Amino acid sequence: MRYNINIQRLQKDEKYPDAISFLSSIISGDLPSKTILANLYGAELVEIVYSFIKNFLQDKSYSERTPRLHQSAPSEIDEQRTALETNSNFQAIQSKLLFNQLPDEETFEPLYGEYSAAIRNVFDLFIQLGLIRLCGISATAHYSRVAGAVWGLKMDNENIHKYTAVAGLHDAIEDLLNILKDKKGRVYGIHRYDEFVEDYIPKELQEHVKLLTNNYDLILGHINQQFIKTDRSMTKKNLLNAIEVQHRRNSGELGLHFEKMHELLYNSDIKEDIYRNAKWRCYENLYIHDMAISTKEMNDYRTFQIKAVDLLDNAHGRDSLAMEGRIRNIIKLGIWASQGYNLQSDWLPLNDFVMEVYEEALVHAEHLVIKDLFEPQSQQDFLVSALIKFEKLSPIFYSDY
Repeated sequence: MRYNINIQRLQKDEKYPDAISFLSSIISGDLPSKTILANLYGAELVEIVYSFIKNFLQDKSYSERTPRLHQSAPSEIDEQRTALETNSNFQAIQSKLLFNQLPDEETFEPLYGEYSAAIRNVFDLFIQLGLIRLCGISATAHYSRVAGAVWGLKMDNENIHKYTAVAGLHDAIEDLLNILKDKKGRVYGIHRYDEFVEDYIPKELQEHVKLLTNNYDLILGHINQQFIKTDRSMTKKNLLNAIEVQHRRNSGELGLHFEKMHELLYNSDIKEDIYRNAKWRCYENLYIHDMAISTKEMNDYRTFQIKAVDLLDNAHGRDSLAMEGRIRNIIKLGIWASQGYNLQSDWLPLNDFVMEVYEEALVHAEHLVIKDLFEPQSQQDFLVSALIKFEKLSPIFYSDY
């Protein structure tokens, strides 16, 4: 895989081999040698650091776990993202979108073909609504990058643009449904889901775009807004009641999602930050799993592969996220790769993506942890921070989850 500039800098530090050895010991459930600790922290702190790590490992079962090993993985998605830098068709689109300008339909045609008008229409909505990413640039830039990479990966046959267009619309429902107003000034919302899809997604793309949509997030977002408007507390009981009420109002496209969500959350122990944790439980247990199973039933894994391209594009910009967001970003990669592996498909393009995503997750998990070992000040604080990150990222470090 291609290491980003931050990882490359760490790798050039003279302490890097000791940091890697330190992490390897922790993964194995062993105490790092005092020689390694002295090289990282100096002789004065060796005993204190040693005791920290000993306390951390106490009652942990890391030695009984199966560490995930590095592999010589393909880097097809990464290579296509790099190739976009010299793709004149893509750059002509991107250079406009980055300044919230809408390219002409003709500019879209080399990538999107017969779907150019539909893509342009949705991108125009994003620009009009002023939707931006956490890094501050137009949300359309992310859509465009994902679609550009899918185009470069040649998921479509020659003169066909279906999957590139799906990638260009991959989160359109999720990002627009609860805020976009129709011609009468009414917000579509979850109860007009089907109407929105008919209005903005070409028919032959609808099933694929709906699979890529995190419908659980849509439902929870709608309920959360209702709670805010009515000044209701987001407790587990209130949330479950709201899901039941909203389900009675919506038995269409989202009906099964209400049922699955209710069952999952009813049986989940969530006590704090109910909204955020409910969203994560649904992502972790339902969203990616549903997508994987559906694509297998369709005998068409392209949509599931597009999600990998989306996740790696998000991962590419994870430094703009708060630390908790970075950790979850990496774990999301692991969730996708695990679901992809569990499909046990003989479709080589999918299996290559699974290997690439697993390796990306592992490399970035490692370096998110060891980065804290290089801090020259507040060393004890950063050590504890590194150990906490390791614990949170354990689904990535071990292959027996």
